Amino acid sequence: MKKTLFRITHRRTALMALLLGSALMLAACVQPPAPTTTQNTTTKITTTATTAASPTQAATTEPAAVQLVGADEALSILDGDPDALLIDVRTESEFRSGYIEGAQLLPLDQLQARLGELPENKATPLVVYCRSGNRSATAADLLLKAGYTQVYDLGGIIDWPYAVVTE
Repeated sequence: MKKTLFRITHRRTALMALLLGSALMLAACVQPPAPTTTQNTTTKITTTATTAASPTQAATTEPAAVQLVGADEALSILDGDPDALLIDVRTESEFRSGYIEGAQLLPLDQLQARLGELPENKATPLVVYCRSGNRSATAADLLLKAGYTQVYDLGGIIDWPYAVVTE
């Protein structure tokens, strides 16, 4: 009887240790939840824009930052300023497959060389987009470094909820 009781107690202890070890291993494998995509954020890309009312006046500095915008906010910016530009930084073949009405094609790999095609007024609002948001972020940073102070990143056309122009 003593031997049987010892085996049962030993088996229970071993089983409990096994279950506890398994639970700890599973808990260690759990990944934290992914961040949501509905958060409103402004990128942390900053530079300094220098402005002066006259050559004799001391220049003041204001930080400029790329702002992430949604479709409705982008439309509001474009409708609110007749000089505002919508820039598509995808490839020409991507552009031909469908683009947002009024967009100007300036592929990312040509953007630096074609900055001269953009307005001289560095305060002109520029809204940039690509397919998924990666190239537009790079383009927005480049435009900010080129001195433009109102740069808006629309992200990707895949998130555009409205009709697109197709050729």
